[in-house]
Amino acid sequence: MTTPLDGTVITPMDLRAHAGEFLDRVRLQHDTFIIERRGTPMAALVPIERLRQMRESAVRLSRLMSRLQAEHVEASGQDPAEIDAAAIEAVRRVRARAKRR
Repeated sequence: MTTPLDGTVITPMDLRAHAGEFLDRVRLQHDTFIIERRGTPMAALVPIERLRQMRESAVRLSRLMSRLQAEHVEASGQDPAEIDAAAIEAVRRVRARAKRR
């Protein structure tokens, strides 16, 4: 069974029964497995190189977002502390609305 997460779905019981086979397939064939419990994805087995790539991409994206944010703050002439306070307040309002539902 394949999910939108692009991996073969297995259960924890499958993993326990065939851990060596799954690890070999990940290492040798670069397969990806999504471990689901009661229909909910809980974890994934991915090749280590893919994990490294995901982490590197996350770091690059974070740096880019920080740079863009700094450029925006500089261009807008706003005080960074005011922007942070506004963001915190917006999050607080969204969470308050969610609690009321």
